[in-house]
Amino acid sequence: MPLRMPSRRELSGPGQLLVTIAVEPRRPVFTCPRTVDLCVVELCRAARRGICAIPAYCFMPDHVHMFIQATHQDAD
Repeated sequence: MPLRMPSRRELSGPGQLLVTIAVEPRRPVFTCPRTVDLCVVELCRAARRGICAIPAYCFMPDHVHMFIQATHQDAD
């Protein structure tokens, strides 16, 4: 069975997602500590807005995994 993206309706409101974002064309941009630091600052800024929590993330050389928890009913 092929994977599919959840619909916007399925992602609305409180819930949890495991997200992987890959760099195209799989360049190892996250081997630079400064790049990772900048990304972490942005993740924290998004979480402080109160719509979601990002309790775990893992930077790999060419991609990042994030566990995202929507904490607000209006989260989408």
